[in-house]
Amino acid sequence: MQLKLTICLFITCLLGLQTLNGQIARGLGMPADEKATPHGKTYALIIGISKYKNEGIPQLQFADKDAIAFKNYLLATGVDSNNITLLTNEGARYADIMSDLDELCTDKAMAGDRVFIYFSGHGDVESHVITNIGYLLPYDAPKKVYCISAINVRTLQDYVSTLSAKGVQAIVITDACHSGNLAGGLEGLKNIQTVLGDKWSDEIKILSCQPGELSLEGKSWGNGRGLFSFELINGLAGLADKNKDGNISLNELSLYLGAKVPEEASPAPQYPVITGNMPSIIGRVNNIFLAQLNSNNSMAELTTVDLKGFDEALIKNLHDTVRTNYQLFKLYIDSGIIVRRSQFTNSNNPLVRCAFYYYQRIPQNEKTALLISLMKKNLAVVSLKYADELLSHSLSDSSIGIPYIDDLIVNAIHLGYTDAKLRDMGYLSKFYFLESMESPSQDSPNRYLTGDSLSKYLKLAIKEDTTSTYLYCVAGLFNIDSVNTDNYYKRAILLSPSFGFSYSHLGEIYVQQHKYDSALYCYRTLYSLLKSNGGNFHRSALTGIATVYYHTDKKYLGDSLLNVSIQLLKEQYGNGTVAYYDGIHSLAFKLQNSEVYDKALELFEDYVKNTPTRDTFNDPYFFLRNIVICNAKLGRKSDGLEEFSKFVKSTKRQVSSETYYNIACYYSMLNNKPDALKYLENALKAGWSGFEDLEEENELINISHEPLYKALVKKYFHDKPKN
Repeated sequence: MQLKLTICLFITCLLGLQTLNGQIARGLGMPADEKATPHGKTYALIIGISKYKNEGIPQLQFADKDAIAFKNYLLATGVDSNNITLLTNEGARYADIMSDLDELCTDKAMAGDRVFIYFSGHGDVESHVITNIGYLLPYDAPKKVYCISAINVRTLQDYVSTLSAKGVQAIVITDACHSGNLAGGLEGLKNIQTVLGDKWSDEIKILSCQPGELSLEGKSWGNGRGLFSFELINGLAGLADKNKDGNISLNELSLYLGAKVPEEASPAPQYPVITGNMPSIIGRVNNIFLAQLNSNNSMAELTTVDLKGFDEALIKNLHDTVRTNYQLFKLYIDSGIIVRRSQFTNSNNPLVRCAFYYYQRIPQNEKTALLISLMKKNLAVVSLKYADELLSHSLSDSSIGIPYIDDLIVNAIHLGYTDAKLRDMGYLSKFYFLESMESPSQDSPNRYLTGDSLSKYLKLAIKEDTTSTYLYCVAGLFNIDSVNTDNYYKRAILLSPSFGFSYSHLGEIYVQQHKYDSALYCYRTLYSLLKSNGGNFHRSALTGIATVYYHTDKKYLGDSLLNVSIQLLKEQYGNGTVAYYDGIHSLAFKLQNSEVYDKALELFEDYVKNTPTRDTFNDPYFFLRNIVICNAKLGRKSDGLEEFSKFVKSTKRQVSSETYYNIACYYSMLNNKPDALKYLENALKAGWSGFEDLEEENELINISHEPLYKALVKKYFHDKPKN
């Protein structure tokens, strides 16, 4: 999405007003141009410049395309093609433009006629003199000293005033794109809009944005158009017809553009400014033309903002640190490194060098407001595409897990797109999915949604996209409908018969329901899928088959298959490696979920005793909880003190706040209140800040009524609402 400063000036002199009501293209079953204005004709001078002769002037992408689109709109309203002059790129030189403008305004147009003057290209104000003089830049404009060969806005004003005095209905649309690298700099950005917005005579004006704001162009609109020009034509062609009377009034167009443009441009600010006689009729609904527009726009895509050097002007006068952080932000955006977190154990698992990291380091104030809004736009687009790639990749045949969706991906989407925009782009179901996965907050950046909130967003996602295998799998995984969980996986299998994830988890459900034949079918199908893809990942299917045998008096077969799975781990990763123990705890979880608690307990204990020092996610203390759960299911009592003492002595690292918190949960489950409270206090002192987890953690229920627990909550979370 290339950045454009678009200042659209739409001026209608009301002398002898004859609207577009009757003007629709010949062949579309609507009156011709001459019938729309009984005593006059319609003329148009349309200019669109994307490529400039002077290399010092930033090139544009779609200004010429906008001009062509406006010509097509006029043709669809019935304007005679012989009365339309279209000048684009190298054909739009200063001499040609001025010659055609002079001929049109002084020789061709007569009283009762209508004249469109449309310009799409760069506009600027050289602020080196006391009086701001605005210019529209033709193809052969100089980089500076515009008075040599650029169109003076006051000269244009004189022509418009001359037309009005003759009784000609003049409609001027100026789509002037500004870059911060032009002669006027950032002041030119503000002043060109101010100059164009000055009072001329009796006119209607529509400016695409307020002084200091920017307009956008990109593939998100019409497969490559300027946002304002795109919505202007949509509105005039009929989308602005709020009262459904077939006519488009200036007021209706104002309401339409005032709603659509800011929504589409968000989070970059772009608010059209429209003045004039609001009841004036300026367009007529053309359903055939609208249908053609919709067809052409069906392939719109999300694109980032190409700042074309404008960002350099924005950061020119900012602090060196801000400039450095912005340059690094661009580097990581271009590299596709959007979100990365530290691999070292600590409570907040903070961001490390990535695009979002440097975005957060830009101070938010008046000087950086525009820069930040554009950074948000790029971050939102790239993040959404990144999330989409994660979801798509997860549907591979060999996948038996779901990708980790970082909370900052959701934040980025919030920065850039409304629900309506996401629906138009086909991303709304994914947005709801991401909402279901994360509820980011400052206190608990990795907190998952639970209960009704989780169910709400996943059901919204499925309603939006009933053909998403992934959504059905996640709905089953998070058990949003405990009665019909298996139905979600069955639906996923119907949609994607080769997606291993569905068979893996449906097999667990069947084991829990004692439907062992069905479970065996799922795991054998999973084995075939994973085995055909190579590697040793079919060990998960072997473990699943083993769980069935453990429940059907074939323990010797279960032991054999479980041993094969463990041997496959050793062959693939090496005995005692981090990856090996990652596989061990995955097998342990599968056994626990299938209620094979004795074998799960063996693997969990092996993991806790022998795993190398790891990051927060695989903190061995976390698995002490699972040891307690398995022992409880087996009717045993175990306080785990021996395992705990051995591990503390063997590790040389500083114990993290997350580790302290897991130990507190562990002791609380054992109803060892003194130790649970001691380690909770250690966690808080070390910086643990998961307030929402603290409020919702069932494993701390045994100490939640203790005076010390309440005192700790009051001390460390005094500013948080209490449940």
